[in-house]
Amino acid sequence: MTRYSIDPDRSELIAAWGTGEGDLATRVATLPAEAGTSVLLGLARALSHLSDAAWRTYTHPASAAGSQEPNSEAWRRKRERGHFGEALDAIAKPNLPSGGSMVVSYSP
Repeated sequence: MTRYSIDPDRSELIAAWGTGEGDLATRVATLPAEAGTSVLLGLARALSHLSDAAWRTYTHPASAAGSQEPNSEAWRRKRERGHFGEALDAIAKPNLPSGGSMVVSYSP
């Protein structure tokens, strides 16, 4: 599972993976220098939580939970896995405020 951290001195987002013999790390992105450390730590925490949730869908597949009847554990796991594309879209094109307002869609 990928863990994320920041290097505040270089304003960089770092990704790290355990290998069993130590950790490997790589720079993922250069971060805005004007962003505060607490905001950047929040970003690293959120990405680490997302990575953990994604990893769990692989280690706990729907097929291992038995029946896939509606509202079952297997059904829930399959739906979670199906939302990966939405998570990637939200990261690539976040719904951020524009001109002082944010558009929010509601599904009836």
